[in-house]
Amino acid sequence: MLVSFLLPTRGRKDMFIKSIDSLISNATNPDCFEVLAGVDFDDFETTNQLKDYYKNNPNIKFFEFERQYYIGFHNYINTLLKQATGKWICIWNDDIVLTSSNWDTIIEEYKDKFVCINPLVSNMSHYCRSNEYPFLNLAPITPKKWHDFIGYYSLNAAVDSWTSEVAGELGINVWEDRISMVQNRFDVDGTEPDATYERKLQDTQLIRNGYYSWQ
Repeated sequence: MLVSFLLPTRGRKDMFIKSIDSLISNATNPDCFEVLAGVDFDDFETTNQLKDYYKNNPNIKFFEFERQYYIGFHNYINTLLKQATGKWICIWNDDIVLTSSNWDTIIEEYKDKFVCINPLVSNMSHYCRSNEYPFLNLAPITPKKWHDFIGYYSLNAAVDSWTSEVAGELGINVWEDRISMVQNRFDVDGTEPDATYERKLQDTQLIRNGYYSWQ
C-alpha cells in the first residue's frame, strides 16, 4: 500500500463522501491507498450510511471509538496509525477536496526519501505557509517509518501543526504544489458551522489556553 489516510469523522456523511471520492477519482491507481476512518460509537447513523456506501471498497475501513472530541484528536490518529499499512501516512480531513490528478504518481517519485510532503491548500494560503505559520500544512504526508520509530503520530490534538513544526525543525519539509486541494472550512467559505466544527472551536481554545491531553 502506498498511502494510508487517517481520517476521524463525525456527523458529516456527505462531506466525507465528497472528500474520499475526490481521492479515488484523481488517483492513477485507486487501489494504491487506504482510508482508515475513525468514527464514534454513538454516531450510528453516519457510520452505518458510510459503511453501506463503501461496502464494495475494502480499502475504506472504519474503526469505532469512544468519543474523544477534538481535544483528544491525536488519540484517534495514534490508534488508526497502528492499523496503517501504507508506506506514507497522510492526515486527512473530511472537509478537504482534492483538486489535482495523478497525486499518487507524484508521491511515488519520492521513493524512500525521508521528507514531509506538503500539498498546496489553495484557499488557505493566508494561513498555511504564512509568515506567522511558515511550516504549517493541513495534510502533511510523512514516511510511516518516522512514526514507527517514535511509536506514535502526535502527542497533541493539533496533529498537523505538530508534524509540520517537527518537520520544519528537522529541515525535511518539501512543498509539493502539484498536489492541490481546497478545504471547505466554515470560517473560510462563510457558511453556517455545523456542530462538529463548533465543538472543534471550543476545544481549540482550550488547547491555546494551555490545556493538553497527553493520553
